[in-house]
Amino acid sequence: MGFMDGIKANQLGGRAYRTHVAALQLRQQGKYRECTEKLNEAYRLYGEAYEMGFRKSGALTGYGILSMQMGDFEKARALMLEAAKDKAMKPDDRFTLRVNFAICQWKMGHVDKAIETIRMAAQHKMNGLVYTTLGMFLVDQARQTGDFAEAIEFNRQAMEYDDEDPATLDNVAQMNLFLSERESDSAEKQSLRDTAKRYFKKAHELKPDQVTTIYYLARMEEEDGNVAGALSLVREGLSMPITSVCPVTRPEMEEYEKKLEKMQ
Repeated sequence: MGFMDGIKANQLGGRAYRTHVAALQLRQQGKYRECTEKLNEAYRLYGEAYEMGFRKSGALTGYGILSMQMGDFEKARALMLEAAKDKAMKPDDRFTLRVNFAICQWKMGHVDKAIETIRMAAQHKMNGLVYTTLGMFLVDQARQTGDFAEAIEFNRQAMEYDDEDPATLDNVAQMNLFLSERESDSAEKQSLRDTAKRYFKKAHELKPDQVTTIYYLARMEEEDGNVAGALSLVREGLSMPITSVCPVTRPEMEEYEKKLEKMQ
């Protein structure tokens, strides 16, 4: 790569990073269409900069995160592994990289490896991101194995850390919902379900754009006979960006919308 090419690559990489940050700010402002446009632009700029040889670890991490959100998990994994080779990376940046690499492993179906990776990140610090992400992984693992003991204990700790974190509330709600589906005692089943719905409602109040909460809350409203309420929630969710990192996909939401429309 020539000197001028290097300058251009650095400029593109810088633009990609700034565009990525701007997209996240737009999402926080509820400007979802503009956010999506900016994310697509950032993804294109990251790709052009990468092809020109731009290899700063922070940009590689950002490119990897966006690749994951776009559904290209193999590319995301490769980019994050490349970023991890930077021995000069700051501890906080490596922490962020490990958390996102754990999410990538989880989305690729390797929940045990994802749990192992985020526990490595937790050795650097325990914060809300670790509590919510590991809590989500443990609930998913429990749903697969049927053993909820660790998920229950960890999410109890997460609630002690922050009982108003919308992602933690969603994890606890899902955990109670999945437990209710396995419970044979009718009274206990209803109690678990009621707890799940209460936490989903609180999570939705605190973070109206949390798509997983919208989906499960809609399901519960439908089951309780409130089809119109469920449909309203689903349409609300479909108005928001739904990336490939989200456990609930846009096609799933669209199919559910059609189902609810037929039920009216």
